[in-house]
Amino acid sequence: ELASGLPLSSVVAGFFVAMLGISLMGRVAEWRNEAVAAGTLLSGFASLYSIALLVVMFGVLQKICLFCLVIDGVNFATLGIFLVMS
Repeated sequence: ELASGLPLSSVVAGFFVAMLGISLMGRVAEWRNEAVAAGTLLSGFASLYSIALLVVMFGVLQKICLFCLVIDGVNFATLGIFLVMS
C-alpha cells in the first residue's frame, strides 16, 4: 500500500493504461518511431523493476504471489513486443 492509502496495484493499472496510450499512438505513422522508443524505454524500466520484485519475492519473502507473477509476465511480454517492433 502506498503512503497515500492507495494500493500499489493502482499505480500498475495506471502504468498499463499509459502503455496502452503509447501503443495506440504508435498506430499513427508520424508518431510510430517515438511511440516505439518510449514504449521500449518504459517497458524496459518496468521489466527491471519486475526483476527486483522477483528477487524480493523469492529471496526475501519466500512467498509466491500469482498476481505479481502475471504482472511480471506482462511486463516482460510488453518489452519483447516493443523490442521486436523497433
